[in-house]
Amino acid sequence: MEANGIRAMAVRMLSARDEGDWARRGIEASCAFIMASAGRYGCSPFAAATCAAMWLGSDTPGYAMAAAILGAAYAKSTMSVFACMMLAGAAIVFGALKEAHGEETPVCVRIIAPLIAQAVPLCVVYANNRYAFMLGMGALLLTVPLSAVLCRAWGALWAYIRGKRLRRAETAAVIMLCAVVGICAALGGAVAAVIPLLTALMCAFGLCRAGRFATRELSMTRLKLRDAAAVARELAAYSPHSAYMGGIGNAMERISMPSGGRRAYLSAQAGCAAAAMAKSPSNGDAMAIRRVGHELLLILSDGMGSGVAAHRESQCAVAMYGELISIGFGEEDAVRSINELLYSRNTDELYATLDAIRIDLSTGEATILKQSAPPAFLIRNGRIRPLYAEAPPLGILKETSVGIRKTRLSAGDTLVLMTDGLSDALGSGLYAAMQDAVLHADTPESAARTLIARAGGVSVRDDMSAIVARFSSCHKNAQF
Repeated sequence: MEANGIRAMAVRMLSARDEGDWARRGIEASCAFIMASAGRYGCSPFAAATCAAMWLGSDTPGYAMAAAILGAAYAKSTMSVFACMMLAGAAIVFGALKEAHGEETPVCVRIIAPLIAQAVPLCVVYANNRYAFMLGMGALLLTVPLSAVLCRAWGALWAYIRGKRLRRAETAAVIMLCAVVGICAALGGAVAAVIPLLTALMCAFGLCRAGRFATRELSMTRLKLRDAAAVARELAAYSPHSAYMGGIGNAMERISMPSGGRRAYLSAQAGCAAAAMAKSPSNGDAMAIRRVGHELLLILSDGMGSGVAAHRESQCAVAMYGELISIGFGEEDAVRSINELLYSRNTDELYATLDAIRIDLSTGEATILKQSAPPAFLIRNGRIRPLYAEAPPLGILKETSVGIRKTRLSAGDTLVLMTDGLSDALGSGLYAAMQDAVLHADTPESAARTLIARAGGVSVRDDMSAIVARFSSCHKNAQF
């Protein structure tokens, strides 16, 4: 067994998921210390049973086991300290062995291990001490039933704190736990340990009360969002901006749905570069690289012509698309909303292309949007694959179709987006330029700059823009 597995199991035993878990760990640790501190004749009858109960019923038993060891040491019970340490070591070792195979430690092992952990020091250390041996034998016989009762009592106590109504058996178990803790505090002289126990109980009640209130408020907010979404979709049928109103309704519907926490398995580095057409006062293209939750959004737009007017149209398309996607719009709703806006204010027959890719970093799924944009390129294992989709530009037609396709990305992939000014300037050397510039560049930004340089730096025919994004296995240094 590798040391990393044992280290991972030890971390798991000591970890906590949220603030409520910390309060629960505090309650369990305080009870464990108080019960283990009650000892006589060099034996602490409840120490091993407390550790066994934690191993049976807790996801993170490390704190309670450590508190039980300290309590047994406070009671000056060498046998109980040794037994608790053996049990904690067994929990780490068996947990590491089973976690390597994606399994849980069997209940029978969790029951047999505390018996062995008590029997070994009992026979070796206290064989000649009649009173300690008898007390140790009684503790050994009571370990299994007592650990089961304690496990149930701790679970029932935490369920009660969280607001659950207890059954009679659960209520009896909680009362027994309180009585045992009180008696142990009096007999063991650990009355001072009751203070952190009460503090942890008050924190747990406060946190759970606040959590229930927040959950109730969140549920009410979600219901109101769903009602508002339904009204927005109904209004869309009578609104001149039906796509925008319908998109708002769909966005509110998505926001109202619970979204489970998802962990990213891809990290990304992205960069861009652009060059205005020769003698043009401004680049008519617009670009954006945005992080939206667990998603990466790459957006590129080419306004008709060049200069300030073209940049205004393309910048409007890029900014609106990024904002709409950020608040929960889908690709189709966002495109149709932008198209309605550009068409309604288009008095000079201006239009803009839209080239966007949304990558879900938790799944690797990429949604590719093409509105009269040249193909994007996926570079995987040194091979270049174009990604096409056909649809008209935005602002030229009252109602437009949406060009969408999907693909899945993996670690090591590279995406390249570019406007037609750059692809036309590279011409037949496009693939060779990407092989040299993209694959051998240190960073995505330098790759984008190299592509612009390979096209001549400044074109006399059109503006040039490029976005390059690289994907790798998830790590802490992802840059956007």
